[in-house]
Amino acid sequence: MSGRYPVSFITRKVFFYGVLTILPLFAVFPFRQNTAILCRPEVWSNLLFLALIASLVCFVAWNVALKKIGVLHTSNYIYLSPLVTLGASMLILGEGLTLCSAVGAVCILCGVYWAEKRK
Repeated sequence: MSGRYPVSFITRKVFFYGVLTILPLFAVFPFRQNTAILCRPEVWSNLLFLALIASLVCFVAWNVALKKIGVLHTSNYIYLSPLVTLGASMLILGEGLTLCSAVGAVCILCGVYWAEKRK
C-alpha cells in the first residue's frame, strides 16, 4: 500500500477504521468512568501523549520506515523495541540492569544480527 498511497492517507484510514470498529463495543460496555478523573491534568496529558506520540507519530514513522527500508528489515528491527524500553527505564526511571534483562538484550541483539546477516 505504501507504494500506491501516501503515508498520511494510510494513517488516516487505519485510525478511522480503528475508531469505527471500536464504537460498537460502547453499546455492550458503556463508558461509566468518573468524568472528574478525566479532568485531571496528568490523566488528559497522558492520554494526549498516548494518542499523538505513542500512536500517531509511531505509526507514521513505522510506515515511513516500511517505505524506505522495506518490510523485511523493518519487521526485523521491531525486535529492538524492548532494548529501547530497557534503556529508557534505566535513564528515565533509574532502574538497574538485571542479569535477566542483560541476557535478554544479548539474545535480541544476536537474533537481529543473525536475521540481518542471512538476508
